[in-house]
Amino acid sequence: LSPHLTIYSTQISSGLSIFHRMTGVILAGSILLAIPAILAYTFFANDITIDFELFYPILFVVMGAISYHAANGIRHFIWDTGAYVSTEGVKTTAILLAALAASFFIALLYVLS
Repeated sequence: LSPHLTIYSTQISSGLSIFHRMTGVILAGSILLAIPAILAYTFFANDITIDFELFYPILFVVMGAISYHAANGIRHFIWDTGAYVSTEGVKTTAILLAALAASFFIALLYVLS
């Protein structure tokens, strides 16, 4: 482990950054798994059945990752302008990030239902 992990206390920005990286890994992994699945379904459509008890939880996790990752991307675009880079700004945008990610998630649920 890096020595800085034992020296510094956990901050909101570091937690959100770690979660942003985790959602990026989830999205990259889902793309890497989706491509062979789409190809298999294309070539062997008659022989493949989809187990929806397994599919829906995976879709739920991927939709959550998309929602959070997109909302945090917008947050980073705002930071690139130089706005809300202070300690208080990070806390403010963390609250807005949670609200925006939740609204993205609800919108995705509505669109896909």
